[in-house]
Amino acid sequence: MSTTLDETRRRWIIKVMTTELFVAAATQKVAIYLGGENQIQFVVLLHIITLYLLAAKGCLRIHALRLALYLVMMALALVAHALSQHSAFSIPSMMLFSIIYGLYLFVIPLDRETYLRLLKNLQYATTGAALLVMSNWFTQAIGLGMPNIEAVIPSKFLFFYYVYIQPIHWGSRWIKPNGIFFLETSFVSQFIAFGLIIEVCFFRRIFVLGLLGAGLMSTFGGTGLLLVALSAVVVLFYLNRTLILALAIALPLAAAGAYGIGLLDNMAKRSDEFSQNGSSANQRFLAPIETINEAVEGNSFKYFFGIGAGNMPRAMNIAWNPTSKFFREYGMIAFMAWFVFIAYCYLGNGVPFIVGWIMFVQYHLLNGSLLVPIISVYSIIFAAGYVITDDRCSPPTPAQRPGSGRR
Repeated sequence: MSTTLDETRRRWIIKVMTTELFVAAATQKVAIYLGGENQIQFVVLLHIITLYLLAAKGCLRIHALRLALYLVMMALALVAHALSQHSAFSIPSMMLFSIIYGLYLFVIPLDRETYLRLLKNLQYATTGAALLVMSNWFTQAIGLGMPNIEAVIPSKFLFFYYVYIQPIHWGSRWIKPNGIFFLETSFVSQFIAFGLIIEVCFFRRIFVLGLLGAGLMSTFGGTGLLLVALSAVVVLFYLNRTLILALAIALPLAAAGAYGIGLLDNMAKRSDEFSQNGSSANQRFLAPIETINEAVEGNSFKYFFGIGAGNMPRAMNIAWNPTSKFFREYGMIAFMAWFVFIAYCYLGNGVPFIVGWIMFVQYHLLNGSLLVPIISVYSIIFAAGYVITDDRCSPPTPAQRPGSGRR
C-alpha cells in the first residue's frame, strides 16, 4: 500500500481527523431518530462524511485483508442466525453491526512522522476534556450546578440508555463531572486517559501531563485509572530509566493528591460494589463474565450459534461489553472470526503498539456495548484507521533520550 502523500494531503488528513475527533466528542449524546426504539448515533454519519472528505483528496484506501476478514465474519454471523433455534432476532441490530464494523475497512496510509503530528493535534481534544471536567467542579463549587446539554436536546434525538447525570454517591450534592458533552463520567475518564498515556509515551510536556493527570483524577471515574493501570507495563517500554524513576517518585505524590480530594475513598466504596448484585460495578464488570460462563455451561447449540442479535437482556446498570454481547448473541464460531477481525484492525496496522493497545483495551473491557458507535469512531481516529508502512513505527527503546527521535 503506497504512502506517497504530498504535504498538502498530509495536512488535510491532520485537519480532517482532528476536526472529526472534536465534533465526535461534542456530539456523542446526539442520535438520528429512526422510529420506535431505533436510532443511530450521529457520529456514524459524521465518520461517513469524514471518509468522503478523505477519499475526495485521494487519502483513503480499502484494506484488502480487513475486507476478507469482514466478509468471513459477516458470513458466519448470517449462518449462525440461519441455523439458530431462537424464534426472533433484531434485523436493525444486525444492520447496525454491519455498518459500524464496515467503517473499519477504510484506512489512511501514513508515514510515522505524519501520524505523530496528527497524534499531537489530537491531544488538544484530550486536554480540552480535562479542562471541561475541572470547569464542572468550578461551576458546582460556586453554586451554578453543572451544565446539562441533554436538557436542550429533544428526547428523540438523545442517545438512549445512558445515565448522564449521577451524584458522586447516593445522597451527595456533588455531581460526577461528565465533561458536559460525554455520555457518562466513564467516557470522559477514559478519553483523558488516552491523552495521558499518549503524552507520557511520545511528547512528555510537563504542563500537559499535569493537566491530564489532574483532569483524570478529577473525573472520579475508575475506568480511566483502570485503563492506565492495564497499560502501565506496555508504557515502560517507551521510557528510559530516568523517566521510570521520575514516575516512581510522582506516583506517591499523585496518590496523596487522590487521597486529599477523596478519590481513594470513592474508589474504595466502588470496589465494595463488586460483591453486591445489581450494583453498577458488579453489573459492568462481573455480569458480562457470568453470561459467558452461562453460555459455556448451558445449551451447546446456543454456545455455537448464539441467542440472536439484539436478544441480550436490557436492565439498569448492566453494560454488556462487546466481548460478552457478541459471544452470546452470535455464538462461538462467529465470535472467533469477529475477535480476529477486531484484533487485526487495532494491532496490525504498524501504528505504535501502545496506541493500538489502549484502544483495544477500552473497546473490549471498559465500555458498554457492541453497538455504541463512538467507541469504534474513537478507535479509528486514534489507531485503527491508519496503516503505517515505514520502519520508524517501532517504539522508542529505553536508551533513547526523552523527546528524542523524529516527531
